[in-house]
Amino acid sequence: MATLEMFVAKGIAEQVHGHKQDLSGKPYLNHIYAVTRAVSHLGEEYIITGFLHDAIEDANKELRPKIEEQIKSIFNERIVEAVYAITQDDKEDYFDYIARVLQNPIATQVKIADATHNLSRTDEITDTAKKERLIKKYKKALTLLGEKNEKSNNFRT
Repeated sequence: MATLEMFVAKGIAEQVHGHKQDLSGKPYLNHIYAVTRAVSHLGEEYIITGFLHDAIEDANKELRPKIEEQIKSIFNERIVEAVYAITQDDKEDYFDYIARVLQNPIATQVKIADATHNLSRTDEITDTAKKERLIKKYKKALTLLGEKNEKSNNFRT
């Protein structure tokens, strides 16, 4: 059953990502919803973190402080910690970031879903060099996160 907090998290995701498209030109929210669905069986905190997993890092400079304040003031400490754990700093090496994600169990599960969904969509990328780089990146991330590094058919965009 959906809770008020889940609806608020979905609203924040829509506010940040509603106008964006992914690399293949599809609505970016499709990715947010797919990641959230993939962790929904784990419970409310995972669902909320799924909705919010890209919210801080993808919010523009003007919107970011508002999004951070909403997250901190609305959600419990475990969710806030998970969202910050899964938020990559602009200057942070991707694999240092993955090591940090591993310190938070909620963030780890959401990141596995995120990387798995990203990997499942690489066939849609037409730039061969970019495609190969991203496949290698997501497979390595999934290995570090403790998951199989094979493409998942569990996602529908």
